[in-house]
Amino acid sequence: MPDRKSALRKEIRAALRQRSPQELAAASRAIRQRILALPAWHAAQVVALFAGQPWEPDVDPLFDLAQQAGKQVVYPRVTDSGLVLCPVDSLAALVETPRWKLREPAASDAVAPEVPGLLLVPGLAFDEAGRRLGRGGGYYDRLLARVPPEARCGLCFELQILPEIPTGPHDISVSRVITEARG
Repeated sequence: MPDRKSALRKEIRAALRQRSPQELAAASRAIRQRILALPAWHAAQVVALFAGQPWEPDVDPLFDLAQQAGKQVVYPRVTDSGLVLCPVDSLAALVETPRWKLREPAASDAVAPEVPGLLLVPGLAFDEAGRRLGRGGGYYDRLLARVPPEARCGLCFELQILPEIPTGPHDISVSRVITEARG
């Protein structure tokens, strides 16, 4: 299975490189609109966002909307023990990490992972059953295992939806997947 997952990662990355920044930006806008229409978005007191890579949906504009709605916003931070969710008061508080080249909270108290009413999760690919293909480190799987299933929401572009994602016992699914065309 690791070989199959590795091959899928290469295929998806190649497909994403074929999309222009303008196409990805338009798809990201559509994804954000679908998120804002979710009852879970409106009900959540705490929303877990992520600072995406250029090939991932851009959810940064949701930060201000969440704050304006009185929600607490948390972002994942990579630690030796896995991902922890940290409160963030400003997008400027996110710093690029030298090891992973990710924007994440510098240092902050973690929020219990059961707290988010909505956890937005990136992935290289998803299938319609909510199975997720990540980057291979298992960081999000360990976090997802501690979050209520109804709070787990995968985000990707439509081209990243596959008929089936190979999974192992440690892989954790999301309850819904939102793309520019579904959700």
